[in-house]
Amino acid sequence: AWLLWPSPHRDTGQPPPSGSTDSAADLHAVTGTPPSIAVLPFETLGAAAGQDYLARGMAADLTRGLSRISGLTVLGPWATGTDAPDQRAPLAAARYRLWGGIRREGDDLELHLVLIDAASAEQVWAHRERHRIDRVLALPEILATDLTAALGVRITADERAHLARRCTTDHRAYDAFLQAQVALLTRTAEENRRARTLYARALALDPAFARAHGGMALSHAADYRNGWSEAPERSLDLARESALTAARIDPEVPEVLWTIAYVHVREGDHAAAMPHIDEHRS
Repeated sequence: AWLLWPSPHRDTGQPPPSGSTDSAADLHAVTGTPPSIAVLPFETLGAAAGQDYLARGMAADLTRGLSRISGLTVLGPWATGTDAPDQRAPLAAARYRLWGGIRREGDDLELHLVLIDAASAEQVWAHRERHRIDRVLALPEILATDLTAALGVRITADERAHLARRCTTDHRAYDAFLQAQVALLTRTAEENRRARTLYARALALDPAFARAHGGMALSHAADYRNGWSEAPERSLDLARESALTAARIDPEVPEVLWTIAYVHVREGDHAAAMPHIDEHRS
């Protein structure tokens, strides 16, 4: 399966070499076809231990930002950061593949991105720079703006405003949130409890962090769904409370829409669930 999925970078712990950085804008201007991008799982460069969550989180949030741009078709690892063989087939249809590598040393973050034309295996865009860790919240906007410029994709005013929105103002809260996301997606009772502890840490730093409230809702819903709770109805109530809190802060958080819909389904109110499901899909 690996032979059928060529990658711009093997796992050597080093970024890929620089190549051509010619813009692909002319091609899409002539053909009128929107570029399609497969965001590959980002890698942790060097020997930094325990930093995989940061690479996975950055890949997921960049994918999230790019997917809101109407002039792009985006496929990616989303929040899972997986590159399992059964996840690769849909990505193979994309015209471009975006690889990312992250190295963190103390409060310094080094980021490498490479965009490869899947048909020719040529590099069409590259990005490499260092940031202080407190700038991590701005990176999805910066990277999405630079990447779309290289592809000649226009970002509307509304899309630019959405990219500029920050889920939190505290990079420490964001760091705890990313760790919680990885724990949540491990899907075991122990890691689910750990995720809730990390979400609580994020919320202690920023009580208005809607995505952390949404993650807390998902963790309670997971307790209910998987039979991990000694009081399942209480877990469902807590999922609802966390989701509604997040919705009051930011009604567009996808985790919130899913959780509210799920609670309605478990209560047998499918009609109430459908608007949230439709909004989540959009």
